[in-house]
Amino acid sequence: MDSNYLSVADVALLLKRSQKWVYKHQAVIPGYFRLANSIFFDRAILAETLKTIATNQLKNTKKSHQNRVDSHGLMD
Repeated sequence: MDSNYLSVADVALLLKRSQKWVYKHQAVIPGYFRLANSIFFDRAILAETLKTIATNQLKNTKKSHQNRVDSHGLMD
């Protein structure tokens, strides 16, 4: 069954972090919630936030490359 919710172990694998790291940072990971004393993450919220972060970083990287001055003629 494919769930809409992720466990701590699932998020650790997804983010390539340890489960200990996920527990430590649970409150700042998007989609986090507690239910019956267990920790879960909403898959859609986490995926959308990660996509937004990645897209913004890509845009910022492109902008920083466009704003560089080519004083040595190497960027042609």
